[in-house]
Order: sequence, then structure tokens, then C-alpha cells
Amino acid sequence: RQKTQANDAMTVTAQKIDIAANAADTKYQESIQQAEILNDAKKLAEENYKITEAKYLNQLAVQAEMIDAQNQKLQSELDYANGEINVLYQYYNLLKSTGTL
Repeated sequence: RQKTQANDAMTVTAQKIDIAANAADTKYQESIQQAEILNDAKKLAEENYKITEAKYLNQLAVQAEMIDAQNQKLQSELDYANGEINVLYQYYNLLKSTGTL
């Protein structure tokens, strides 16, 4: 009877570990996709900044537009950096959940 209970407990624990590892892997994969999206957004913000800067230098844009473009560029760079940090965080969570950390 105790052996059966111990085996059942071990099976439940193994299932919980497996579920946690699968969840961690899913979060890790999602963080990679999110970082790719944020990288694309960063590239678009950089391109917008270059275009706005060229317009500003040719007196086709006002200073407020230049500031907005600069703010968007900086925000996208911060978002991307946070996305990269999240990838590392989720990676280490995955390692922890699989017992390799």
C-alpha cells in the first residue's frame, strides 16, 4: 500500500515537473517571438527617425515632429532591450524547470 502511494506521488510529481517544463518552454518561445517583433518595431522607428530628420533638415518638418520621432526611437530601443532581457529570463526559467540549472 505504501509503495503504491509512493509510486502515485512520484507519478504526480513527475507530471507536475513535465507540465512546468512545457509551460516554461512555451513562455521561452513566446519571448523569442516577442523580441523579434520588438526588433522589427525598433527598425521601423529608426527608419522613421531618419526620414523625419531628413525632413527637418530640409525644413519640411517642425521640431515637435523631430522630438516625437526621437522619443519613438528611444522607446523602441528600450522595449527591445527589455525584450532581450525577457528572453534570457525565460531561458533561465526553462533551465530551472528542467532541473539543468
